[in-house]
Amino acid sequence: MKKFMAFLFIIAVSFFLPGFQNVSHAGVKTKAALICMNWSDVHWIKIKHGALARVEEFALRGHDIDLMCLAPENYDIEKQIEMVRQAIEAKVKYIIIACPDAEALNGVLKEASDAGIKIIYVDSPATFPASVTYATDNFAAGAEVGRYLQKTLEADGISNGIIGIINTNENSESCHKRIDGFVSAFKDTKFMFVTQTYSDTDSSRAKEIAKGMIENGIAAIFGVDNYATIGATAAIRETTALNGKKPSCVGWDASDENASALEDGSLSACLIQIPWYMGAMAISAVVDMEQGTEMNGLFSESGYILVTQENFKLPEYAAMDF
Repeated sequence: MKKFMAFLFIIAVSFFLPGFQNVSHAGVKTKAALICMNWSDVHWIKIKHGALARVEEFALRGHDIDLMCLAPENYDIEKQIEMVRQAIEAKVKYIIIACPDAEALNGVLKEASDAGIKIIYVDSPATFPASVTYATDNFAAGAEVGRYLQKTLEADGISNGIIGIINTNENSESCHKRIDGFVSAFKDTKFMFVTQTYSDTDSSRAKEIAKGMIENGIAAIFGVDNYATIGATAAIRETTALNGKKPSCVGWDASDENASALEDGSLSACLIQIPWYMGAMAISAVVDMEQGTEMNGLFSESGYILVTQENFKLPEYAAMDF
């Protein structure tokens, strides 16, 4: 994973430098809070690293950003709500937040907004209006994953069947967009989908769901987040091949487990987001708004890479070094 994270750092820097060149005003002094979903997933840690790195870069140019970094140890909406209130009490001017549920944090975010705090979303927005959002275009990324899987199935002579989708939870707007994009890639095909399955960020639960799908003759599985992907590939590894072929699996997010699954073939492709960039650009937005820039609800796409069985060993991907 260390080299894999180094790759994401290289990609992030390539995005990072152009945006940083826009800063030329006198130094600002402000306070912000970054509230992630948890610290147990490397994705959120990379967002924090990106934010802290940009704080340090801005400090070299005379900007003083006091950044609080908060998150539950594991997914916990109630604790996130408490942390938003903690940030309000600390009198921050900006809250940068990733929301696991599209609606659950709206009330406390309104409290923050009413207190004059500007909201910035990273990765996973709620429906409460924010100044700016930095996130993956989940529909487009999901569609790319779907197109890849369709080609993979066609190459295996499979033109119809059921594709199982293991989602995170019922209220994750980001994950629903991934699914909508994924399904759109199969328009005018004979494939059908099982979509109402939720692992609740529990890879063990995802594994059991995937086992049930496989027992029912599923053609392929789409793991909509890291935990769903880990569980699905674990189930596929334990499956006896039917007619010499196991179900294909495509998934989402960088992790040691998903890297190993690409290596052993239980994962055909994985959509990699660029969380470092999300965190870095959120801090850039803080400085921009301090200097008078109006964001007006901007959505900024943070980029993604589809890592596949065909490309993950090519020289240009060597920096990943799973």
